[in-house]
Amino acid sequence: MKRLFRISAFNDIKFRKKILIVYVLCAFLPIILISCIYCLSMISKIRDANLKEAQFDVYKSCVSIENIIDKAWLLSELCYYDYDLNNSLMMQEGNTQDFIDNAKNIDGIQSYLTLYDMLESCKIYSYNEKLYKSHVLYPMSLLPKDTNWYNQFIDTNSEYSVISYYDNEQDETKISLIRLLDTDENNKDILKIDISRNALAKELENNTNKMYLVDAAYNCIVSPEANVKKITPSKNAIERDLGTFSGYKIYCENNSDWTRGLIQELLQFFAILFIILLISLVVGYEITYSMVEKLNELTDATAKIQNGKFEKIDAAGAGKDEMGMLVNGFNAAVDKINTLINEVYKERIKSIESEKEKRTVEYMALVNQVNPHFMFNSLDMLRMHSLKRGDRELAKVIGSMSVMMRKLIEWKKDIITFENEMAFIDAFIELSRFNLEDNVSIDIQIDERISKCCIPKMSVQVFVENAFRHGLDEMEDNRSFKMYAGCENERIVIKICDNGCGIEKELVEAMNNRDVAYLNTRGVGIGSAYTRMKLYFGDDFSISAVSIPLEKTEITMNLPMRFEK
Repeated sequence: MKRLFRISAFNDIKFRKKILIVYVLCAFLPIILISCIYCLSMISKIRDANLKEAQFDVYKSCVSIENIIDKAWLLSELCYYDYDLNNSLMMQEGNTQDFIDNAKNIDGIQSYLTLYDMLESCKIYSYNEKLYKSHVLYPMSLLPKDTNWYNQFIDTNSEYSVISYYDNEQDETKISLIRLLDTDENNKDILKIDISRNALAKELENNTNKMYLVDAAYNCIVSPEANVKKITPSKNAIERDLGTFSGYKIYCENNSDWTRGLIQELLQFFAILFIILLISLVVGYEITYSMVEKLNELTDATAKIQNGKFEKIDAAGAGKDEMGMLVNGFNAAVDKINTLINEVYKERIKSIESEKEKRTVEYMALVNQVNPHFMFNSLDMLRMHSLKRGDRELAKVIGSMSVMMRKLIEWKKDIITFENEMAFIDAFIELSRFNLEDNVSIDIQIDERISKCCIPKMSVQVFVENAFRHGLDEMEDNRSFKMYAGCENERIVIKICDNGCGIEKELVEAMNNRDVAYLNTRGVGIGSAYTRMKLYFGDDFSISAVSIPLEKTEITMNLPMRFEK
């Protein structure tokens, strides 16, 4: 797959630092960034939710307070349209008892207060001086003209109004609904209904945010907290005007406790996140430690190779992962290189030795070229002398010796044809026959199909020689020698048999088991024959021996048919 871009600056950074960079850029920073984005998103959502909750609380408080004021307004309506109450307020004539009963009748409107527990009291200030003062009814003459609520109501110049004022007698701010009654066109009586501050404060308290009932100048009229006189406006505050309480509004300080709580939770979240990332960093470091260490060892070993030192890496703890395979592969490569170096070095030594041997052989060949001619001439002179004396048998023996020597000199290769091997064997048998004074029965059968097959030279002759020298020589008569060489199942089968003294048991077992080391200790040439056949035929040959002294000793050879190319 083709890379989209390459950053060559990373090529010079150590592998461990690369892993750290990958962890920071691909794991640590993305997790922190995503967490920050998520937290900011949650903060925004929580802030919006808190704002909506505060707005809803303000709206709910406004509705609740307006309901309380509406109930005060409803009570004023009952009083305004109460026919009996209006007649009682306009009473001018009667005895004392009548006026007392009339006062009790006016006090009857207090029963309305039981319907609305959020209304504190109800008072009527009347200009009718004939009426008796009661719990509800107060003469207007007893009302000081500098009373706060009265002056504020007069200033409104309206039939009714809800006002807040400071009551000097009770030393507190009070809220009242003031309304003129339709008793006298010139001097109308005044109905004053006091609204319970506790009821208003209760409506403000039932919220998660702090709320205040304030006037236009942010003077605190009702507060859930004591000793709050004035509010300092804030940008984050929420305000809502009261529809039935003109000039007044609900002021809400958006609670910041949730922010502090959220910040604490975020700090806890980031602390846990940091611990998790730190643990993952430690775990990642431990996991990659062995890999980085082995990689450093590979780097050091590679640097040593550049300096000609082929050293293996300690594979202990390498494991079976890719790094372990790399370490084991590197060690195998180093072993192979060392082996090749040793082989090349040995071959070079052998080449030098072979060159020396070649020169020695060439020198000896030049020297020995003179010796064979001298020997052939000498043997030929002996053969001719024997013929002159009439000793033809001796002349024939000397001729066989000459043939054998000539074959040994002419054979420059170790591999010869079976035909040439038999020529040498025939010459040797002639010498052996002369030595035994023809007191031996010889039977040789050769299949012409194998005459051109190739075998190591003198590999068959050595067994023929052993049959005569170690078998038949020690017998006095009835000597018998048989040799068969033929083709069976596309293979060469050679059998050499005699009725001599036999072969000792240890030598038979060594021949059957191919114990070349033991055969070489006997000095009979059989070990050499085994070795040369092994080099030429590999494992595709067999030689077996059976020996019964003075009865039968048979050597069987099974060889592949190979022809000269």
